[in-house]
Amino acid sequence: MEDRDIHKQFGYEALAVLDRCFYVGGLPRPNVGISDERISEIKKILGEIGDEGIEKIRLILHSYKKGEIEGDDLIPEMASRLNVPDSKVVVMIDHVFPEFKSLVPVSSRNTLRSHMTSGWFISLGELGITEKFP
Repeated sequence: MEDRDIHKQFGYEALAVLDRCFYVGGLPRPNVGISDERISEIKKILGEIGDEGIEKIRLILHSYKKGEIEGDDLIPEMASRLNVPDSKVVVMIDHVFPEFKSLVPVSSRNTLRSHMTSGWFISLGELGITEKFP
């Protein structure tokens, strides 16, 4: 739910409600290129993966950028497609692609609605509804 919807629903009390909400955020997905220097570093870490392996890395990074591969799946996906251990891919990402280390979360205007529902019980109580809630 966007925070402007909270303003519509709660009016002047919206700021108090929003003060107790969590905003949804995420990490930007960098557009990562693979230079000749990076290819050399990749091969030092992963071994001789050939041009086909470099192309696989390029395609995986592109799929990640487009949101087709989630951040949690990036390492295992790359390790699987390249047939190398996860640990080597982690080292490769760490040493060859510093862009991933400097990512800073970006907050959206969306809030987690589940963190506002506790106010419903107070409102229902004020309306005289006295049933017990599970």
